[in-house]
Amino acid sequence: MLMNNRKQRYFLYILIALTICLIWGQSAMSRMNSAEESGWVLQLVAPFLEIFLGKGNVTDHIVRKLAHFTEYFVLGAEMAALFFPKNVFQSGMAGKRIIKKGIYTVGAGLFIALVDETIQIFSHRGPQVADIWLDGSGVLTAVLLWTAARCLPDRRGSGFSNGMGI
Repeated sequence: MLMNNRKQRYFLYILIALTICLIWGQSAMSRMNSAEESGWVLQLVAPFLEIFLGKGNVTDHIVRKLAHFTEYFVLGAEMAALFFPKNVFQSGMAGKRIIKKGIYTVGAGLFIALVDETIQIFSHRGPQVADIWLDGSGVLTAVLLWTAARCLPDRRGSGFSNGMGI
């Protein structure tokens, strides 16, 4: 999906806003409600994660940290789709633009994570600086993967890939 037309850009703005609301909404939950939801997610994903971590090694802590990374990976992918249109990769200044936009995108993700952890102060949960770094790494991973995918040659021979294989 190319993000050159206005409707697609508006769609991504709305999707990003909804994702941020979801993330911040999770942080606004009480400690008890958050623990209850984490327990439900733990039961859901434990059989899959035990394949990699071993039986009995999947804990609530691991699920929570994985959720942090995943939420911000999704947010980072959405922001990368919005801020890295195809034409960024087709100009002589592509390297400088990619780095600048990447820094802004990861910076925005870190700011959103900072607000996220601040919300947890008011919901009487334990905000952690380590979670901000984990969230930022989710955004950074998404941006790097998006950029790498966009830099691959398009299989149809028309230059660069649009990053979605389409």
